[in-house]
Amino acid sequence: MAEREKYVLVLKLMSRGKEFELVKQLGYKIISFATELTINELLEVDVPVEIDLNNESAVLEKAVELSKVYDIVGVFTLNEYRVPLGARIREILGIPFGISHDAAFRCRNKKETRKILQEANVNSVKYRLIRSVAEAEAALQNIPLPVVVKPSNDAGSKMVSCCRTIDEVRSAVTSIIDCENNLVGQKLDREIILEEFLEGPEFSIETYTFRKETRIIAITAKKVLSPFFPVEVGHTVPAKLDNVVVKEIEELVKGAVKALEIDFSITHIEIKLTPSGPKIIEINARPGGDEIPTLVEMTTGMNLHKIALKISLGIPIENTGIGVKEASSASIRFLVSDHEGQVVLDDELDVLDSPFVTQYKISVSDGDTVEKTTSNYNRLGYFIVKGNENRYSEEIAEELLSKINIKIN
Repeated sequence: MAEREKYVLVLKLMSRGKEFELVKQLGYKIISFATELTINELLEVDVPVEIDLNNESAVLEKAVELSKVYDIVGVFTLNEYRVPLGARIREILGIPFGISHDAAFRCRNKKETRKILQEANVNSVKYRLIRSVAEAEAALQNIPLPVVVKPSNDAGSKMVSCCRTIDEVRSAVTSIIDCENNLVGQKLDREIILEEFLEGPEFSIETYTFRKETRIIAITAKKVLSPFFPVEVGHTVPAKLDNVVVKEIEELVKGAVKALEIDFSITHIEIKLTPSGPKIIEINARPGGDEIPTLVEMTTGMNLHKIALKISLGIPIENTGIGVKEASSASIRFLVSDHEGQVVLDDELDVLDSPFVTQYKISVSDGDTVEKTTSNYNRLGYFIVKGNENRYSEEIAEELLSKINIKIN
C-alpha cells in the first residue's frame, strides 16, 4: 500500500514570501490558509483555502476538516501576526513539533512578555500598563521622561513613540487609543505599554530552540533613524562585540527563552546594550524581518527560514545543512523619506552597481508621491553589501549610502 502524501499547512506572509518554495524543496504538499491568495498562489499550492484568519474558530474548524482528508504533518508560518494561530492549529491537530500557543501569545503580546520577564527577574525594565492619557500622566510619577509608548500587539515599529515631553506622551497615547485594529485587522489590546527609555545601541539576536536547548545563531547590529525615532534603517551581521558582552547577551537571551517557555522555535530577540548591561526590548517567535535572514545566510551559511520550517517538522538543526559562507560580514541599508513629497531619482543610484552590492530594490519611481517614513512599512527601498577581510560591510554600506540622494520635493 502506497504511503499517504504528507502536507504542511502554511499561514502565508502578507506579501509574497518563500514559504511555498521551501516546503516544496522538502518534498511536501502545501495547504495554504490566507485571507486572500493571488492567482499565482492559487496555482502554486495543492490545497488553497481563502479564509478570514482573524476568525479563529472558523480556521480551526477548517483545519480539523482538512486533517480528516489530508495527512497534515506540520504547521508553518513566517507571519508574526499569525504565529499564535499557527500554534493553536498545531495543538488542535495534535502535531508534536512547534511553539506552544501560550508561549507564542506571550511573545506576540508585548505586555505579556514584560510581565513574564519581570516575574522571572530576567529583565529589569520599568513599565506600566495604561488605558488613558490620565493613567499615562500618573505613570510618569514613577517612570520619568523620556519614555517609550507602544501598543501591546502591533509590529514593525508601528505607533512606537519615544517621548521626551508630556505632550508627546499624550499624543502617542491618544494615537493608539484612536486606532482600533493593528495592521492585519486584529483588535488592538486596550492596555498600552509605557516603559522607561533605554539608552544604548540596538541589536537583535537570532536564536534556535529545539527540545529546550537554545543556540545563538547570530547577533545583528541595528541602525535606527535616531534614539528617539526608532525606525530601523540598517542591520549588520555579525555585530562587532567583545566576548564579555556576547556572553552577557547570551545569558540574558537564554534566560528569557526559558522564562517564556519557548521551544521548537526560531526567535528574533531585540535588545539594547545599556550602561547597566543588555536589556530586552521585545521577543518574536519567528525569524527576523528586514532581510536579516539574508545577512545571516551570507555570513554563516545558515538559512533561518529553512531552519524554522524544519523545526516545525521535528528536524534538528544538525540535520538542516549549512551552505557556503559568502562573506565575513554583510549589511543592509534602507532608504527613507524625512517628509512627504514627490520623489526625484537621479544618477546617483548608479553607485549601487558597486561590486560590494549583492542586491538592491528601489520601491518608488520618479514622480511618485510618498509619505514621511514613520515605520518599517513605508521605507523607499534598500541595498545589501558584503564585506571582506579588508573592509567591514558596515563601513562600505555607510559610504555608499552617503552617495545616494533620493530627493523628496
